[in-house]
Amino acid sequence: MTTTGPFNLDYFESDQIKFSVLLWKANLKAKGADFDVLKFSQSWSYAESVLERTLISSDPAVADAALDLLQLRVLFVQHHPDRARLLGAPLPGTSAAPASEAGSPDNPAPNRRYLKGLR
Repeated sequence: MTTTGPFNLDYFESDQIKFSVLLWKANLKAKGADFDVLKFSQSWSYAESVLERTLISSDPAVADAALDLLQLRVLFVQHHPDRARLLGAPLPGTSAAPASEAGSPDNPAPNRRYLKGLR
């Protein structure tokens, strides 16, 4: 089992959803801009834009939740670059893949098996 600090990177996909739901709730409570949690977990570039927006929030709960998610994603890219690339993460030294490429042979769509728990 791969554990790095408080995060278990073996369960990155489901943990990312849990953390994004916490971020979404904190953001709504702080009256921040709404975002799509499902899209957050499916599109790396969309998640990056949401994180950029929420990291600068004046509400400490929102900024802390965004920072936790950012740390999880950075650690995941560092420790599992192949899995991260499959999810659409740009690897160090490369740029982010456009969202329109999701589902292409070079960038397959994310595995949806972990999404069943949200329904």
